[in-house]
Amino acid sequence: MSEERARKRQAMATVPTDAAGSLLNFVAMAVKDPTIDVTKLEALLRMQREIVADDAKVQFNQAFIRLQTKLPRIKKNGVLEYPVNKNNPEGPKRKIANFAKWEDIDAAIRPQLDDEGFALSFNTEARTAGGGLVVTAILRHRAGYSQGTSIPVPLDASGGKNDLQGYGSSLSYGKRYAATAALNIITEGEDDDGKRGGMRFITAEQVAELDSLITETRSDKERFVQMFGVALLENIEAGAWAAARNLLLGKTKRTKT
Repeated sequence: MSEERARKRQAMATVPTDAAGSLLNFVAMAVKDPTIDVTKLEALLRMQREIVADDAKVQFNQAFIRLQTKLPRIKKNGVLEYPVNKNNPEGPKRKIANFAKWEDIDAAIRPQLDDEGFALSFNTEARTAGGGLVVTAILRHRAGYSQGTSIPVPLDASGGKNDLQGYGSSLSYGKRYAATAALNIITEGEDDDGKRGGMRFITAEQVAELDSLITETRSDKERFVQMFGVALLENIEAGAWAAARNLLLGKTKRTKT
């Protein structure tokens, strides 16, 4: 082996890896060398990708920590109302709860997200268990790292809504809760339509089972959830699961007899 080639191999063995930029520059030079060992070059490229990915995650985490000190508390200015008579959607309505509207959340957090190099977007997909959809909040950072937070949401048929109106309502609901979960946003004011305050709620599988039992017993879903002081099935507290299920199972037995 020539002295020149031995020198290059020694350089390969001592490649700087303290930063993605250093390795990237080294790889760029190595690619131009016709005598470079292909296997070692591939290993360098893999290493470079791993370092870039790790660096992007570090930048994401650092920016996220700074973001937490800047995010404001969001006022619950929205009012959830249902018609007194569900067969007359345009008639008199009664207040169910207050909630933080998505447009208020977006207006409050967008400047802070931009300042720290974040972008927030949403994906939706149909939910196979129990119907409805899954809303995923995707938080992306300019360094290249991203992470998602998903919230299952049933189709909102309350208050005489048609399918299109129900989809829009469910999407707005999903955005609110996916975004607040992803960013650890705090809302303040009266209890919202989810009564979220750190409580534990029934699982997606339990929501699907209740939804199926409601359909089987031809129960009024809106009146059923109101019995537990909430607006949607997934807002039922975990401790009330057995009572909710047994109530519907009792109706099932009466239907079959």
